[in-house]
Amino acid sequence: MFHLALETWWKSYWASPAERLDLAIHAMKQAAFDHGADDEEAFMAAELMRGYHLRWFDEPLLTLYAEHEFDMPLANPVTGRASRTYVLRGKIDGYVFDSRDGRHYLVEHRREHGFLDS
Repeated sequence: MFHLALETWWKSYWASPAERLDLAIHAMKQAAFDHGADDEEAFMAAELMRGYHLRWFDEPLLTLYAEHEFDMPLANPVTGRASRTYVLRGKIDGYVFDSRDGRHYLVEHRREHGFLDS
């Protein structure tokens, strides 16, 4: 439910700061209801979202992608050839443009990587 709120928050970069937080918390409350989360869990998640928002809302970051999936060959480090057995698959939480320095950054909230059979 918190991850859904983060996704909504990053996709709502166009909204005012107050609207952005409201949209994220609304998405979180809907997910909490849908998944039967108790009131304490929903309250803690909303407070975490408020803290996250207060830390990041005024950063000049333009969201280019949120929850973007990728699938790419896994190269053998010795030969440089793509594996015929494995592919690298995942999802990035966000990809943003920083208007201060013109650079692009990945936004990642957790580390969870793995290899899947193709």
